[in-house]
Amino acid sequence: GGYHHHIGLNTWNGIGAPPNPVRAAGLKYFTINLQGEGEQAAVVERLDRSGWKYEKQGAGILVRDPSGNGILLEIAS
Repeated sequence: GGYHHHIGLNTWNGIGAPPNPVRAAGLKYFTINLQGEGEQAAVVERLDRSGWKYEKQGAGILVRDPSGNGILLEIAS
């Protein structure tokens, strides 16, 4: 219906900071719920066009931001 949210992030270590060690506490990923298969397919099409890497994870798509944080794109149930 046109309503949207903004996502704000902090970059304490700055651009180009190395990812956290594997066993460190911190953000591993967050989930964005998409409204249906058509919306997910549109996101995958944009990822493909841009050459951005992603992987299928169950019914979702996992992408990583430049800092290595995961963003899981799932269809809302």
